[in-house]
Amino acid sequence: MSDLRAFRDAVREHRRAVGRSQQQLARSIGLHPDVLSHKLHGRDNAVLTMPDVIGIAITLASWGALVTRADVHALLGLMEVPPHAIPDTAWSASPLAALRAGDGDAAAAKAGLRPAAHAQRGLPADEPAAQRLRVTPAPLPAPTTPLIGRERERAEVAAAVAASRLVTLTGAGGTGKTRLALQVARDLAGDFADGAAFVDLAAVREPALLATTMARALGLAPASAEMAEAYLAEALQHRELLLVVDNVEHLLDEIQLLARMLAVAPAVRLLATSRIPLRLYGEHSIRVPPLHLPAHGSAATAAADSEAVQLFIVRAQAVRSEFAPDADELGVVSEICAALDGLPLAIELAAARIRLYSPRALLPLLRSRLALLTGGPRDLPARQQTLRSTLDWSHALLAPEERQLFARLGVFAGPFDAAAAAAVSAEPDPASTLEHLAELADQSLLDITTGETPGFSMLQTVREYSLARLAETGEQDVVRRRHLAHYLTVADAAGQELDGPGQAQVLDRLEAAYPNMQAALDFAWHQAERDATCLGEGLRLAAALNLLWQRRGPLAEGVLQLDRLLALDDALQRPTPPQIRASAVLASCTLACFKGDYARTAELARHGIELCTPLGDHQGLARAQRFLGEVAIAVGDYAAAEPHFERELAEASQAGDVCWQADAYNMLGEVARHRGEFRRATFLLWQALKLFRAAGDPDRMSTMLGSLGEVARDAGRPVKARRLFGAALRRHAVLGDRRHMAYELEGFAAAAGLEHAGRQALTYLGAAQVLREETGGPLPPVEQAILDRILAPAVAALSVTERHDALGQGRNQPLATTIASALSQVPRLPDRLKAQTATGRADSTRNPVA
Repeated sequence: MSDLRAFRDAVREHRRAVGRSQQQLARSIGLHPDVLSHKLHGRDNAVLTMPDVIGIAITLASWGALVTRADVHALLGLMEVPPHAIPDTAWSASPLAALRAGDGDAAAAKAGLRPAAHAQRGLPADEPAAQRLRVTPAPLPAPTTPLIGRERERAEVAAAVAASRLVTLTGAGGTGKTRLALQVARDLAGDFADGAAFVDLAAVREPALLATTMARALGLAPASAEMAEAYLAEALQHRELLLVVDNVEHLLDEIQLLARMLAVAPAVRLLATSRIPLRLYGEHSIRVPPLHLPAHGSAATAAADSEAVQLFIVRAQAVRSEFAPDADELGVVSEICAALDGLPLAIELAAARIRLYSPRALLPLLRSRLALLTGGPRDLPARQQTLRSTLDWSHALLAPEERQLFARLGVFAGPFDAAAAAAVSAEPDPASTLEHLAELADQSLLDITTGETPGFSMLQTVREYSLARLAETGEQDVVRRRHLAHYLTVADAAGQELDGPGQAQVLDRLEAAYPNMQAALDFAWHQAERDATCLGEGLRLAAALNLLWQRRGPLAEGVLQLDRLLALDDALQRPTPPQIRASAVLASCTLACFKGDYARTAELARHGIELCTPLGDHQGLARAQRFLGEVAIAVGDYAAAEPHFERELAEASQAGDVCWQADAYNMLGEVARHRGEFRRATFLLWQALKLFRAAGDPDRMSTMLGSLGEVARDAGRPVKARRLFGAALRRHAVLGDRRHMAYELEGFAAAAGLEHAGRQALTYLGAAQVLREETGGPLPPVEQAILDRILAPAVAALSVTERHDALGQGRNQPLATTIASALSQVPRLPDRLKAQTATGRADSTRNPVA
């Protein structure tokens, strides 16, 4: 009789002996960590399959945790898996071929010789490359203007990066540390197999979020903040990457994270920017100097060769194209640059004034202002006093309404548009706001990004100054409330559009605005004790972002934001209006379900029913019943699930909500599929598709095609399944809907498995795993069991090396490549299915996937 507990304990002992985690084990055998945990503990009807047990044994052998055949036999025996269940080809291949035969060797290993035996066999100490997390950093930020000068510094920093794994560029704000670091990263990216990546920490205010922010910048989406460092370590340990980490100085409490990353990732090099050294072991600190200034009284040619003068001229020509200083004016420009200590940001601010002043008129204005202001804070370094003075001077030259707008713009944590600026400034005339924004950009106080509509952003140094000015006015809370209200309006409007045809563009807009959404949620959280309205608006905003978190992740962040606001609402005992609380509770319920936290899902769904019943909120009741039913499906209790979906249908009909009626048919179809009632499942899913079409929701129409693909898959019809999964995948790839793309790629894996194409199946599965890691949403245990059962025969026919290679190909190649490969094998829907999809009609007497 198998002994699951003894097997679990043995596996834990073996992997701990070689310093491996259960998360690493899960990825090595192609399972989500939560799914492996369920299987090892027998929770929620999850079962360890024979391929799971064999995969665990082979992985432990590859790590050197099992060193003899007797070790493997003993582990398999705990689950009554006979040794001959492992194919001969696997026994004769690495790592099993290198196992010793005797029990004495096992005893010696247990006594502490396991690492030496591992080394003698020459097995790789690292996890197979196929199991790595895929690092997909965003491109380095494109420079809006060319870097002037800095040739010596570029060479010095590049040499330092070659010689040291941690290089920190230090200096006061405005010295150009970020521009220099990014230019060096562009120069050196080709020298690293995995290129260069950029992490901007300027907007991170909580040191505990350092690991999460770094993970996101690398294209990872850890399921929780606690798991972020583990994700980073695993993702980076085999990478050859130059990582630029910008604006570190305010996060020194967590800076040891960088040292830990360097310790586990030997081919990663860090290039950091900070106003002060990080004081980490092995750090090479380089102070970024001001730009080179001409000697006092230099000839015009020498002045023209000066980096500081060149920067002034280039920036001045950006606002006055005909600016071409003669020899006398070059001398004056040299004096201006000297007065500004050669600080690039200060020079850019001054050069922007050439549109109104000649250099000779500008110099006395600048000198008088600096003389007046150098009596400022005496604890600031001299150059930082100069920068602050230059900002003060530039600020003083703005018109009153421009100064007011500039101060208020500091609340933006990321890019913003003119409408957002008008909202926080309470400006009734958008055209006037746009004019003021253009003026601030002309004065180098804002950066402009081009696109369909112009966007704006601030350098961090300028934003800090702006926030200081806002604090002086005493209206920061008022402006932040406007900021929160504006992004709540944006999110609400997006929610209305997400059921229409332009969903991809709407999701793109929400993602672009997300840094500001986060800042608004943080303000709501911090302000809640003093202002109940802010808490209510924060709950509304978090609930409105539900679909963004669902479709693009990370699910864990949505749960965190919603649950912390709900917990605060409880603690304050100052109840938010029940409609608002109900919406937030059901949003958190949705995300918890997709995250695989079924106990929390059921708790929130029951609370949602308590809130919605007295309100007569039939749509809310439909949602709550839906997720109670999904919890029952997840654990295989179909008899308990069906009544919940029938109540969902009744409540949705009472509300007149076509989409929730369609969803109820969809979930009833799921129940029928799990019971093997494929004809009934098909009929119900086509009813759902018909209603989603009536509601004008092409996204969920595509989801229904994926559900029909699952019926075909479970009925053992891979060709039809692949065609239906392909139709769904095309749509969801356009939307960037990572959660559904994972389902559909798993569908392709199953179709390949049914055709005994094990390598192809594991390639699709590897890509799906990465998507699930990015969103933080595991495959439900009951679905995982179906997928395992389908794939087991095809995967068992492969050698361990073949499995690792195929899974690794899917995990590591670009997602677009995997999707294109899958779709290239699938003809588009036949005319009959196209017509039915377009009209939402299906012949209920025939199975469309037959």
